[in-house]
Amino acid sequence: MITAFRRYLETWIVRGFFLIMVVAFVVWGIGDVVRTVGNPTWVAKVGNQTIEGPVFQADYQRALNQASAKLPSGQDASPALRHRIGDETLQRLIGEAALAQEARRLRVVTPNAAVRQAVMAMPSFRDKQGQFNRQVFEAVLQNNGLTEQQFTQMVRGNLAQRQVQE
Repeated sequence: MITAFRRYLETWIVRGFFLIMVVAFVVWGIGDVVRTVGNPTWVAKVGNQTIEGPVFQADYQRALNQASAKLPSGQDASPALRHRIGDETLQRLIGEAALAQEARRLRVVTPNAAVRQAVMAMPSFRDKQGQFNRQVFEAVLQNNGLTEQQFTQMVRGNLAQRQVQE
């Protein structure tokens, strides 16, 4: 029986068949492997915009810290709470990305003066007299792991998204 197989393997028809199988494997089989090399760094994709892993991780960590601060002292966040916060963070980032794309499509522009006014109006950055305080502003940003540039970009994006929603 093995002798019969060897005899058939020496024919051009069988060699052609195997050649076709090799080409098919290369095109479909290896092609998938090559496309997935360099694992994607994004956690979600909205249109042509991706939500990168580090961005999600930073937002998730901020939300988890805020939720943990509300728990009784010494109590850690449960796995269910962590999962819920992760889901909520991802859904929020997806919604923001969709609104940001729509704002770009509509060419919504948020002037610097509007961003400045919005930041100065936030109660979190006011002192005891109710005035904007630069030191309080910087302390709050540092506690939340944000730079001034990141925060102003967030405010700019939120203002543009509000314009789109309205």
